[in-house]
Amino acid sequence: MAKSPSDFLKSVGIALLIGIISGACGFGGGIGGGSLLATPLGISPMEGGQGYFAFAIGILSGLVLFLVGTIGVLYLRGIRAFQLLLGLVAVLVAVGLITGGVVGYFYAASSRPINSSGLPPRLYFEVRPPPGVAQEEAFRDVELDLNTDQNSMDGVIEPVDGTAPSNLTGYVELYFRTSSRLLVLKSPRFGAKLFNLQLPADPTGSRYQTWSAWQQVDYIDTPNSEQPTRATGTPDFEIRYFVQSSNS
Repeated sequence: MAKSPSDFLKSVGIALLIGIISGACGFGGGIGGGSLLATPLGISPMEGGQGYFAFAIGILSGLVLFLVGTIGVLYLRGIRAFQLLLGLVAVLVAVGLITGGVVGYFYAASSRPINSSGLPPRLYFEVRPPPGVAQEEAFRDVELDLNTDQNSMDGVIEPVDGTAPSNLTGYVELYFRTSSRLLVLKSPRFGAKLFNLQLPADPTGSRYQTWSAWQQVDYIDTPNSEQPTRATGTPDFEIRYFVQSSNS
């Protein structure tokens, strides 16, 4: 008898769970058994031969027990004929999606250089002071650095010409692919101003090689605050920037 959609989906979910558990047990047992059998079978330990053999046995055992566990649960829950095949396909698709999600997460979280075969691109910036604040006062003893979830980099600030009004300019190198980049302007008088850069993980595209629009401060960090607070939108320092690749 064909199962209702709700019963079918419930059976698929249980089969997926049991299949994963069975497969994991099979993989672990297969590696252990393969390690014990490698020497009696004459497999050389040179260049990791026995390790490769044990891993292959683990993969094979895990796959077999995964299929046995999945099909067994579906059959015991009354899934037959076409629904049995459909249930197995649904479980395999779910496993593929889970595996892809896990691999994608760790791939995104890994430290990957933007340019692995050359110099890192540079983020050139220009900072202008709040209205009514002279540049000599606004930029006295300031520091600027880039904070990401991968690293921190000090910015290179070009000397400010005190003979005429001027904005603060300089650059900082971008080493890693990440979409989490905070440019921090530190001032003894005004505290730390944090700019959340609107750049993708790889910002070397042509659209980022021209000046951005002026961007306001996103967060403010003062010596008396426990953590940065969101800026209120009142007139403050502003920044614009562009990226120059080592290949451009």
